[in-house]
Amino acid sequence: TPTDEKRDAWAAFLDAELRPVAALLLGGALRYDHYDDFGGQMTWRATARLDAAAGLAIRGTIGTGFRAPSLQQRYFSAIQGATSAGRLVTVATLPVGDPVAQALGATALKPERSRNVTAGVVIGPFDGFSFTVDYFHIRIRDRIALSEQLGGTAVAAVLARNGITGFSQVRFFTNAVDTTTRGVEATARWAG
Repeated sequence: TPTDEKRDAWAAFLDAELRPVAALLLGGALRYDHYDDFGGQMTWRATARLDAAAGLAIRGTIGTGFRAPSLQQRYFSAIQGATSAGRLVTVATLPVGDPVAQALGATALKPERSRNVTAGVVIGPFDGFSFTVDYFHIRIRDRIALSEQLGGTAVAAVLARNGITGFSQVRFFTNAVDTTTRGVEATARWAG
């Protein structure tokens, strides 16, 4: 069945930079996002760069993020064939608002929220050579993913109670996990 859903969204952004002394650059930004179906959220970012010596700079950023569930994550539905334990089964991907998905544990999706930190060093350029190295740490709460394919006698009983006989397994989008990503990124450039 075709789905016709929409959302109204708007955002406002303010960014400012300040150089209190020649060697130090400070920056800050605020962003407000508003979705008619999720309300509003303010996010922010603060940055600093210190030119410690000729050809050597230290930089860092800290900030937050916000992402509302997409319309596809809220309303997508499909029925498809898949293999499970070596046999062909029919799997339904249901919207979280579907009564069957809710009977199997689906709840309204929440926005993803994140916090990130980066810190790094810039060296150069010296005779066309430059080198940067940055450490990053990103934590995302309530990340949206597809649930596992739910099946078995309990799921079959829920499907039967709802008069559904066309498929044997169900999945739906859910705020499934919190993730943390850490790493180091290094870049060397030479322009001859």
